[in-house]
Amino acid sequence: MTRKDPAHALPLLQSLSTAVNYRALYPSTHPRVIEGVEGLVEALHSCLRERGRDEITFLVIEQELLVDDRPIRAGHLYLAPLIRTLRGLAVQRLTLARGLDNEEAHRLVEGLASIGELGSTSHVVLGKVQLVDQG
Repeated sequence: MTRKDPAHALPLLQSLSTAVNYRALYPSTHPRVIEGVEGLVEALHSCLRERGRDEITFLVIEQELLVDDRPIRAGHLYLAPLIRTLRGLAVQRLTLARGLDNEEAHRLVEGLASIGELGSTSHVVLGKVQLVDQG
């Protein structure tokens, strides 16, 4: 897998989806939730290390999830619910940066599970995508 292959982000996306699902099912102090948040942080740092970058940005455009401006074509079993969650919360852009810790990740997971407040932090940037007509 090359750095430009968006599939490199699949383990990170799976960890994010899993953590959000755990939090939707269990209280915030449940071992599964803690495990999910820790797994998310570990997956992010591993992904960034493999890519040689300090951050990764995901874009949601309609039913597509893009990484490095390229759509992900695999892993739809857990991607479809994650895309629905992001769209439902009007999140079109999600950037995760090196330095994300368990506390920040926990707040992100709570927000995506619609249990806590969803907002940008030092290592999490949420936003909208602006499409520009090139024609």
